[in-house]
Amino acid sequence: MKKLITIISMIFAIVILWHGCSKPEETGTIYGTVTDFATGVPLSYVQVTLLPGGWTALTGADGTYQFEDLKPGQYSLSVLKTGYVDLNDSHIIELASGENVRCDVLMQKIQVLPRITDMNGNDITVLDFGTDQNTIAFNIINIGSEIINCQMCYECQWISSVSSSSVQISPGQVKTIIVSIDRTRLAAGENSTNFYITSEEGSNVLVVKATRV
Repeated sequence: MKKLITIISMIFAIVILWHGCSKPEETGTIYGTVTDFATGVPLSYVQVTLLPGGWTALTGADGTYQFEDLKPGQYSLSVLKTGYVDLNDSHIIELASGENVRCDVLMQKIQVLPRITDMNGNDITVLDFGTDQNTIAFNIINIGSEIINCQMCYECQWISSVSSSSVQISPGQVKTIIVSIDRTRLAAGENSTNFYITSEEGSNVLVVKATRV
């Protein structure tokens, strides 16, 4: 019996000694920079979320974020910014004890073309002057989240005038453009040409038609 008690005491002492000598887990840090994929410019005010835990942070003017005092384990990181999309579907990070892990993120700007409508709010791709109209108006609507600059581009002798050759449009704002034609310059039958509305986001194309009988 005494021998059994002695063995148990020795095992208990070894366990206590092993725990006393083992190194405690240290916390770590996850940090990085969020940048624009096309330009390489750091992005500010990006919401960065870390799971588990649900911690969130906003990037500063230099595009950086940081999460400190994290226990060792696996984490997932996600980013959110209006008008941008993360090029990587997921960011999985394995954090060891006392480790500092860098996780940089590339985001791409979402291209949002302006909306082109008639005066009743219907989307259009054609301006049809028919056989008797000389003037048609249409609207350009900025459905994006940033100011855009639009230019009206065309190469056609029978388009006589456009109310504005370029316009600056704030998000949600509507600009009306009036196009006039000179029927004396039309060829017999149906005439057709392309009218381009170009912006930083790309180009919209309107087909302009007019018929001379």
